[in-house]
Amino acid sequence: MKETRRYPRYEIDGMSIYGKVLRPADVQIHNIGLGGAHITIKKKLDVGSEYVLHLMHKGTELVPIKGVVLWEKLEGNSTNDMGETIPVYSVGIEFKGVITSKGSDMLSFIGKASNDFTLRLKGLRVKFHVPEKVILQYPEQYTVKKISKGGMLIETMEEFPVEAKFPMEIMFPIESEQVMFLCRVASCMLIENKSPKHFDVGIEFIDVQDKDRITLEKFISSIQQT
Repeated sequence: MKETRRYPRYEIDGMSIYGKVLRPADVQIHNIGLGGAHITIKKKLDVGSEYVLHLMHKGTELVPIKGVVLWEKLEGNSTNDMGETIPVYSVGIEFKGVITSKGSDMLSFIGKASNDFTLRLKGLRVKFHVPEKVILQYPEQYTVKKISKGGMLIETMEEFPVEAKFPMEIMFPIESEQVMFLCRVASCMLIENKSPKHFDVGIEFIDVQDKDRITLEKFISSIQQT
């Protein structure tokens, strides 16, 4: 059956076009303060790099907090649903810019919470409720293999859940600015006979700002002319 698409796709596998996607990962908090946190995560983070923690309570995000990884060490291993061994890391994070409005949000959260968690605030130990869920967003690099006005095919080292939505960005070599957008994962297939594991991921653009769409279309036009 002949494949039909709204927009034609163009092969750019050899053009070294890269991008980044913000991926979520569940974390466990061991202790937290307005200055930082000690967490456990099943993902290796980069010391010195910035990440975002999202505290969740009753399905609502309380406050997103930016932080920089100060230290990281391998704590042990766990097994996923496929029987694969996954390393578990203990990580120390220093928060950035929390004492302003975001700090107020956290203090409001503490005031409404129950007494089963400890936060250090100006030398005092304050009890508060453990967030129901804490998510850390981390950037992952990918390679663009095919692209169109409506989406692209990328290659990554991590599996993407189909129908998930992520903020992504691409840097084109002929432009000096990033193209940013919200995407939907349309497909994810393991690439055979490649070690370590890599995946072909089909991406649909679902929210692209006008200025970013202009840059995208300019890049596609340059491909059409070659």
